[in-house]
Amino acid sequence: MKVVLADDELIALKMLRKLIDWEGLGLRYCGCALDGVELYQLILKKKPDLVITDIMMPGMDGLKIITKIQATGLNIRFLIISAYANFSYAREAMRLGVKDFLEKPIDEDELNKALYRIAYEEEKIENKEIEKINDIAGIRIVCTLKDDIFFIRDLVKQIPDIHILKEKDY
Repeated sequence: MKVVLADDELIALKMLRKLIDWEGLGLRYCGCALDGVELYQLILKKKPDLVITDIMMPGMDGLKIITKIQATGLNIRFLIISAYANFSYAREAMRLGVKDFLEKPIDEDELNKALYRIAYEEEKIENKEIEKINDIAGIRIVCTLKDDIFFIRDLVKQIPDIHILKEKDY
């Protein structure tokens, strides 16, 4: 699962990067941004599976970024971190489908538990995608290494919706 980090405070970004159990959760760091505009561009370029972002950043706030990314059709999960314990932000974030909302200062265990829940949800989706390919192609795909799973997931994302023709449709 490819992950992008964003916060307008460099020290917070460095701390966040250190707190995440990258290997244990099967996550791959693919970049960071210090403002909302930079984050938006990075997301479009890297197409991560997950973005961990501060809600309040210069240029564009986290909620606006989420709205703009959803409009592109990209299927990206978001985890929001914030120093602001504002219920209206949290409510709007959840309405937009944000997977979790954590308050600063970030607790390492709480962060990694949230990431585990998100990664587990992604794994369930990947397994369904692999089963779909197995059913359509009549083959059995077995992934034993995390790299294999990443490769298959990326491959599946590149396949357009497949329509199976029945004999009468020829």
